[in-house]
Amino acid sequence: QYEGYYRGITHYRWKYSYTYQMKLLIIEDEQDLSNSIMTYLSSENYLCEQAFTYADAKMKVGLYDYDCIVLDLMLPGGNGLDILQDIRNRKNPVGIIIVSAKDALDDKVKGLEIGADDYLAKPFHLPELSMRIYAIIRRKEFSANVSHELKTPLTSISGYAELIETGMAKEGDIQHFASEIHKSANRLLSLINDII
Repeated sequence: QYEGYYRGITHYRWKYSYTYQMKLLIIEDEQDLSNSIMTYLSSENYLCEQAFTYADAKMKVGLYDYDCIVLDLMLPGGNGLDILQDIRNRKNPVGIIIVSAKDALDDKVKGLEIGADDYLAKPFHLPELSMRIYAIIRRKEFSANVSHELKTPLTSISGYAELIETGMAKEGDIQHFASEIHKSANRLLSLINDII
């Protein structure tokens, strides 16, 4: 009953928010389900790739960058949790949603501990998967933007302070550097207040 609602939100989102397609990898050995997921998410303006086996998935996550990965745990040739572990060992921040018929609590806990962002038990509704993918991508983009915005004034403060501390600043520059430190500190406080 919510499909039209979800579809309306996501079409509005893509029309006005993004200038490029978000790239997804669907790691799922059930080809009919994988094709259904790909068809639906492609209609939501995601660019989708598929992997049906453990080996194919390992190869793709090693070679290409994705905005989000939909990961099944039970794969021919290996366990999806090992792929997740490999991704996180390489410090890859890609969003990961585990989708699995294995609804055991220990699988959920282990997947989330290793670094999955979400867990969706099969069977699931495709609009719900789409909204969870969107939420993960939005969170990760927000974190990246905040990190960049906070680092900029911190770098300025650190650089000016180092010039003063090491005695490299000329007498006439110290007042200017102090003023720049003060401006950067105020910008940092403003950013923190906006976030909080």
